[in-house]
Amino acid sequence: MKIGIAGTGAVGGYIGGMLAIANHEVVFLSRGPNLLRMQERGLKIKSPVDEVIIHKEFTHSLDTFSDVDLIILSVKSNDTINMARQLRQNISSSTPVLIMQNGVSNEEIAMEYFDPTCLYTAAVYLTSRMSEPGIIEMAGKPRLTIGSLDSGHVDEAKSLTHLFNEAGIQSKTSFNIMRAKWKKLLWNVTFNPLSAYAGVTVGQITNQPELRGIAESALVEGMKIASLKGFSFQDELINQIFIGAKKADNHYTSMLQDRLSGKQLEIESICGYFLKEATKRGVSIPVIQSLYNNLATLEKKALR
Repeated sequence: MKIGIAGTGAVGGYIGGMLAIANHEVVFLSRGPNLLRMQERGLKIKSPVDEVIIHKEFTHSLDTFSDVDLIILSVKSNDTINMARQLRQNISSSTPVLIMQNGVSNEEIAMEYFDPTCLYTAAVYLTSRMSEPGIIEMAGKPRLTIGSLDSGHVDEAKSLTHLFNEAGIQSKTSFNIMRAKWKKLLWNVTFNPLSAYAGVTVGQITNQPELRGIAESALVEGMKIASLKGFSFQDELINQIFIGAKKADNHYTSMLQDRLSGKQLEIESICGYFLKEATKRGVSIPVIQSLYNNLATLEKKALR
């Protein structure tokens, strides 16, 4: 199978690398120093037990995506609209697109640019980071939950799940994928904004009472919006998220990684999304609002 990775960061690079190791033809889309490093030396994936170097096609051009059998959309949420526009011009309208991005707004955007019957999405649980251009460091065991955005394409979603399981990535199919995505978004809003603002790992948040209190408040506010959107979760989810977070004690969230790398933060797709939905419904979510404001201020200062 020929697979196009639209966004070779910590997620897209790892997923594409595993598919390449499983003998699929993989094309990696990237730019800047990351692209140059991979073109020169390949993509290195390091884990606590070994490391591999992937030598495949690394490019900045979508021309080579015209005949792919599957697109994995893994750019940062800030780039989704631009990437979707370009992809629509370069791939067949029947090409399956699998979204592997934070938040739930990317699915809404994708529906505007691609045939909904060809759209799939995944809740990605992956403790990886790009430690330097062309090098991904892995920890823990990655998991995917995959589903179709069109209820009539369950078998196709199962085929994608099989594809990743064969490549050594633990995956399962969901018949209610947007609920799974909302659950992951609630994890994101609990840890990503606070970790980026305070400059701390997931473990530091869970182990410091003041930080944990802020994170828990953000989660409760997020659950309130989720419920208003039709995705209700029991209060037990709070304990589940914090217990599960212990497996990622040393993890740098993707938003913290972006801040440390001087990249644009995914403020809008995480905090901003909740704020827009809260405004529509006249609901107050002061903790998420405060995190949004503080991160926006940090980003403005960084761009000066």
